[in-house]
Amino acid sequence: MVLIIKRGTTDEKIRNILDEMASEKLHRVMDAFQYCGVISLEQSPDKIQHILRAEWD
Repeated sequence: MVLIIKRGTTDEKIRNILDEMASEKLHRVMDAFQYCGVISLEQSPDKIQHILRAEWD
């Protein structure tokens, strides 16, 4: 996000804009803990990665 502050903008106005931006950012944060334990793997992640990369050769 780009914020352009023009000359003459009051400190109070700038603080209000920054507060609004901060509150928007909190709503966009992804909660990664909701995906913990969702995938059951039969092999280790390292082994899966090795197999997938070997397909590129």
